Amino acid sequence: MMITRLTRRGGLGLLLALALPVGALLAPNAGCGGSGSGVPKPMPMPPGARFEGVWYSPTFGELHIVENGPSVAGVYAKDERRGEVEGQAVGNLLRYRWTEKRELVEGRPVVLKGRGYFQFTVGGDGRDYLLGEWGDDRAETGGGIWRAYRLKDRKPDLRAFSREYDSHEYGDAVDSDVSFSEGDLVVDDYVQE
Repeated sequence: MMITRLTRRGGLGLLLALALPVGALLAPNAGCGGSGSGVPKPMPMPPGARFEGVWYSPTFGELHIVENGPSVAGVYAKDERRGEVEGQAVGNLLRYRWTEKRELVEGRPVVLKGRGYFQFTVGGDGRDYLLGEWGDDRAETGGGIWRAYRLKDRKPDLRAFSREYDSHEYGDAVDSDVSFSEGDLVVDDYVQE
């Protein structure tokens, strides 16, 4: 297992630690999401729970999601990264397509595309979490882990990142004490991949 230390940005960065590999984390709900893709099977959504809302990921920044029946659309941004997701929710599983634009050099954007999934869960701390992975156009997994927690009292806005975006806008909205926890998953100082 490889351990990677994440850097802090403006005091807002979170350092994460996974006590179990992702596969072990999802094992209780795991099943093949098709042809051995590693995507977990959908489970019933907790009563009253929704994907709609504003979520925060240390890696991907804010993610604004809106729902219209089983259809879901969202936007996310952090630093030079801007992206969109759209997909379908079945139970607590959201399978999506993503498109991301990065502009490391002004006027020379790079556009990336792929697929992924989120599994909605309520942590032992009572907080809502999205636990998932992203992949390229050929797979929903294999690109990396995407974890986020719900920012309370925030309304999603699909136009949130149409203006110039500053990662320091979060202010007090980001909870530096957040602990991703699901079973033996503990998030603290490192990400274990």
